[in-house]
Amino acid sequence: MQEKAISVDPAHLSDHEIRQESKSALAITAPWLLRSRYAFLAASAVLLIPCFWHQHIEACDLGSHIYIAWLTQAVSQGYLPGLHLVHQHTNAFFDLLLSGLFPYFGPTGTERVAVGFCVLIFFWGGFAFASAAARRPAWTVAPLLAMFTYGVIFHWGFFNCYLSVGLSLLALALVVGGTGKDFIAIPPLLALAAFAHPLGAACFVALALYLAGLRWLPANYHLAHSLAILAFSFAVRLYLVRHLEVLPRETNKFWLLGADQLLVFGREYFWLALATFSLCVLAAVLALRKRQFSTIAPWLYFYLTIALVIGFLPGGFNSPHSFGMMGYLPDRGSLYSAIALAALIACCRPGRWFPIACSVLGLLFFAAIYRDTGTLQRRETKVAELVRSHPGARVFSYYPTIPHWRIHEQHDVARACVGVCYDYTDYEPSSMQFRLQADDENRIVQVDQDALDAMQDGSYIVQPRDLPLFEVYQCGPNVTGLCIAALRAGQKTGDVPGITAAP
Repeated sequence: MQEKAISVDPAHLSDHEIRQESKSALAITAPWLLRSRYAFLAASAVLLIPCFWHQHIEACDLGSHIYIAWLTQAVSQGYLPGLHLVHQHTNAFFDLLLSGLFPYFGPTGTERVAVGFCVLIFFWGGFAFASAAARRPAWTVAPLLAMFTYGVIFHWGFFNCYLSVGLSLLALALVVGGTGKDFIAIPPLLALAAFAHPLGAACFVALALYLAGLRWLPANYHLAHSLAILAFSFAVRLYLVRHLEVLPRETNKFWLLGADQLLVFGREYFWLALATFSLCVLAAVLALRKRQFSTIAPWLYFYLTIALVIGFLPGGFNSPHSFGMMGYLPDRGSLYSAIALAALIACCRPGRWFPIACSVLGLLFFAAIYRDTGTLQRRETKVAELVRSHPGARVFSYYPTIPHWRIHEQHDVARACVGVCYDYTDYEPSSMQFRLQADDENRIVQVDQDALDAMQDGSYIVQPRDLPLFEVYQCGPNVTGLCIAALRAGQKTGDVPGITAAP
């Protein structure tokens, strides 16, 4: 049986595109990379600018990952009793990458190399998928993909998941446009995606089955196939919510159908996300007016199906006796909605107005990102100044989040403690979902979840075994108005001099 790309109306393809459909995706890619190597390198260089524009990359959980990479160096040499390394089959790729790079590049160089690698995998994975969908290089949607690359999942710092999604997109591009020879590359990509995070591997399997149906079923079955996939997805959802503990959602902006990835920090990001989504809707409407619906229909079905499934997902699931906790499910899953939207627009083939307008929105988006990550950088610098005078101490932070920001977690102490002190409330060792894990009797990190929750809300009573313990807290009117205090046994963590309620 001859392989074919997802296409239902050859009359709307050029002679070049018809010839391309019969060729291997890898056979097409290699010459394209050779011809366009300067564009590829230039685009990659521009894409990496946000990884270098501050002293550190501000991406929430990244601070914890770098801190754990530093601890791993000591633990692997037998130091820090009570901490130990375990073999992980998933949720480990990014952490192993950091641990391997750390001795050679130090904390700053390691984060730039590792995060830059993830950024390139994700962007070019999305680009490959959109290009396979459109049957030509998807430069039209490159500005859109760049914004999604630095969306909320990047800035939450969920890099194992982020990397897993990028690898799965490379594999899905082969499902869409590959031939039998190309499919050989899918198993190793799937294995790497699973090693990074289970979400990317699971989504690859589900989406590959969906895309295979769109590719090989006749066009008049595409709608029924999409509805069947949608019905099956909601049946699985119903089963899971009845048999597992359901976690609340972090936000209800998923009606933006992928553009919610652009809701990163404050309220102004909503308007940027809404403008970007409106631009995409306009491009799709204009395309439907100019071309036959059947040309775009498979990708419209694909996008809407994913967006609806993601939009109705619960916040996550918890199963202490099996996989543990999987949170931020719709937030993570909307990465696929975003890339499906980019693929749909690439298939619509809008005129030059689209990349120009999208580039303007992109400039506004990245300007806002630069400003807000600069605010986080100033706060992190202040925390580093405070902990520097307490080498080897156990430290934790208790200060309010920045009002109206979507990202409210903070790991400033973890990043500031690298090479200096110990973050007593770091979440990774106690979660039992990462390579570095902690025993109950360790003196480096608190592992009791009730105690961790109490420390974060200021109600924890300090125990003698916790000492010496220092608290970084809000004592001034802005994000850098921070102080540090030594706590004593019997003291409540929220009871420190000069504490203020908000930055």
